[in-house]
Amino acid sequence: MKALLKPRVILLNHEKRLSVDTTCANLGIKYNMLYISVYQLIKQHIEENTEFGKRLVATKKPREMLIQTQTKDEFGEAEYSAAHFDLDSVIELLQHTIALHRKPSQRFILIEGMCNALRLAGTEDRMELRLMDELFQIERHIGDVQAVIGLQFNSEKEYIDEDDVEYEVFEVQEPSKKEEAKPVAEGEEPPAEQPPAEEAAKPKNAFKPEDWKWTACNRKPKNLAQLFIQSKGPAAKHEIRAAEQYSSSQYEAISKSLDEFCGHLVNMALVEANEGGETHYLYQQVIFSE
Repeated sequence: MKALLKPRVILLNHEKRLSVDTTCANLGIKYNMLYISVYQLIKQHIEENTEFGKRLVATKKPREMLIQTQTKDEFGEAEYSAAHFDLDSVIELLQHTIALHRKPSQRFILIEGMCNALRLAGTEDRMELRLMDELFQIERHIGDVQAVIGLQFNSEKEYIDEDDVEYEVFEVQEPSKKEEAKPVAEGEEPPAEQPPAEEAAKPKNAFKPEDWKWTACNRKPKNLAQLFIQSKGPAAKHEIRAAEQYSSSQYEAISKSLDEFCGHLVNMALVEANEGGETHYLYQQVIFSE
């Protein structure tokens, strides 16, 4: 029952140079969606010194972010990004906000500002804040992530090349040598053959890691497209669009691509509700020219 009542989540990732706030606010009204900009929400609570704001400040661990200096950081993402704060506290804040502002008729929630750990400058920070943890926490506590759209200047692979995968290599252990049997005196019975001590200690069907294929940790985290497609399975679809197919104007291309994307999801949900069938998932990348 809870799963049916939970909203469907749309995640929006975008390059800082591509401003989306006004467009998303308008789309929220047009398609009856709740739009949440996570870093704007965090900033509001910290500046107003609310209980959530105090908790977030107490957990803040500032991390350097890859935000271009010529880009105007209008809403203070560099300072208030969710990546600086405890994930559980951020998720709880989102739950509180949704419970407070979501109308019963709002089936979708459009969230901007989550799952952007790859925007962190430090390698250790990117490894610590795993996209997988954020994605699964959103699905567990907020709702099913039905779609993700990325507005970006470079496309990302939605699959992992087999050549890029590294596997663990296990040392081959040589079997222990058997001790030579001592001569048996005349009239004595030969002793019963005993298994080696290490073999006797192990159960017959002991788990052997070397019998399986294990991927090695190569410190190359999966991107969001790869995680999303793999977690959703055959029901997931991946698309890459060129921004120019919407408009030569960057602002218009942002507006039209997001409008088409949200409209498609709403229509897809209506068909699913009226005709039944499997839920479909969509990851779309809209690529802009530099």
